[in-house]
Amino acid sequence: MTLRLRLLSTAKIPICVEGILPETTIGLSLTETAKLEIGHGNRTVELGQLFDVSKAGMSDELYWEGDLRSVHWIGKGMSTGKLVIEGHAGRHLGSQMRGGSIRVTGNVSDFVGCEMQGGTIQIHGNAGDWVGAAYPGSKSGTDRGTILVMGNAGRGVGFAMRRGLICIGGETQRLAGWNMLGGTVVIGGKTGVMTGKGMVRGTIILKSAEHSAANHLSLPPTFSHGGLFQGVFVSAMAQWLKKQQYPIELPHDSRYQLFHGDQLKGGRGEILIAAQDR
Repeated sequence: MTLRLRLLSTAKIPICVEGILPETTIGLSLTETAKLEIGHGNRTVELGQLFDVSKAGMSDELYWEGDLRSVHWIGKGMSTGKLVIEGHAGRHLGSQMRGGSIRVTGNVSDFVGCEMQGGTIQIHGNAGDWVGAAYPGSKSGTDRGTILVMGNAGRGVGFAMRRGLICIGGETQRLAGWNMLGGTVVIGGKTGVMTGKGMVRGTIILKSAEHSAANHLSLPPTFSHGGLFQGVFVSAMAQWLKKQQYPIELPHDSRYQLFHGDQLKGGRGEILIAAQDR
């Protein structure tokens, strides 16, 4: 049955719900679920002290409800099942996720999908800084998996990502694709300065022809122009995103200016910027 966790009151003290996952709650009674331990500031409390715990329906899903902006680590390490957040969420959503799916109807804070290794995260609002990034001291960020953000995102999208796909429907701030090791980042709007700085491999697609000139200026000087490009894989990705009902559209006949870089790291990364002549 669907497990519903509704925050009883607006949280002023941070709440850590690491370990409350579809795979850990399935099969538990309501009483057993309510007794699971979570963090509340510097204390440990029972889940039922802060959340109303109920079940409804027949599907094995986990629903979080309420103003969850101070609730962090939702879906951390998740490996299977479906998790839905009806509203906003805090930091570290889907961190180190290995499988399953997470859907958020509102906005989320920083560190979405950091170091995830599989699964899908879909956010209908905006995201904060370091989407799909590596944590400080780690060698790589997202390593497989998909993150779809309908709105805008902050700094450092895809920092040190190794594999996977990150799509941002709106704008991003500085250092998108910083130190990318591989994978693909798609940005629908304008991006901030130093996009792709330190790229080793991977692909960044800046699909907005409207912001083409500004996005070109966002590149580090260590990227070289490689001419016009029209790739089959862009068309295939466009079809896949359409099936996901995602707002980014990549027309099959789009042409892109191709840039190679970062030349300081061997120049094997690529950034595609939508051409203005379309």
